[in-house]
Amino acid sequence: MLELGVVQTLNGDQARRLDSLATENAKLQDKLKETELERSLCEREAKKASPFLTSLRKALAKSEAALKLMQEKQDRKIKSAFKFSADHVHTVKRLDEEVVMLTKALADRDHAYAELHAVSTKHFEQLQESNSLLLTDGYQPLRQAKAVIDS
Repeated sequence: MLELGVVQTLNGDQARRLDSLATENAKLQDKLKETELERSLCEREAKKASPFLTSLRKALAKSEAALKLMQEKQDRKIKSAFKFSADHVHTVKRLDEEVVMLTKALADRDHAYAELHAVSTKHFEQLQESNSLLLTDGYQPLRQAKAVIDS
């Protein structure tokens, strides 16, 4: 009989465990239904958001393409500005060399002019001296010309 009591106890324990598992199963079933409902809602929201995401991706692609075009345009402008600047640097160097050459030519001309002036001054002094000698030594036509000038 003892065995019957042990079996009944075991059966009661099993029944409690079975009830506990059934309760837990019911809770899990409820959670599963909630989760499936949430998943269904998420899928609906995802389907609703899909066109927006596609539209956003298209807008992003257009924006990236426009940005790339603008960058290329700016790169061309910058390259053009650098070339323009390099051309101006070359022009300035050439004009600088021309100024140096013209300055040297002016200095050479001024030096030649100074030498010519010195020679002409010396020649004029010699002419004055020879004229003075001729006037004082009695060269008659010169003395008469001087007398006419003085009167």
